[in-house]
Amino acid sequence: MQNLVVSSFKDVVTKGRTALENAVAAGDLSMQKAAQGLVSNGERALKKIEPLCKRQVDEYGEGFVDALKENGEFVQCCFEWLRRKGLVSLREHE
Repeated sequence: MQNLVVSSFKDVVTKGRTALENAVAAGDLSMQKAAQGLVSNGERALKKIEPLCKRQVDEYGEGFVDALKENGEFVQCCFEWLRRKGLVSLREHE
């Protein structure tokens, strides 16, 4: 489950933090605001998705993970949400 769902959101947070550090170093306030939004939205998504996935794994075991592997609709839905927020391109994860 970590590789299927959670790791992508952790990548968003990590990249956002890197962008924030670069923006601060450059003194670019506009980029700082955008990068902080990226970090905040990624962390917010993780706070919602991690417990949800853990509950599903606890309840359904490997069946939940297998279902995610077989049907990428959930993962695609997560990426669609990020894409609509302008936080990630789906092409990066194909």
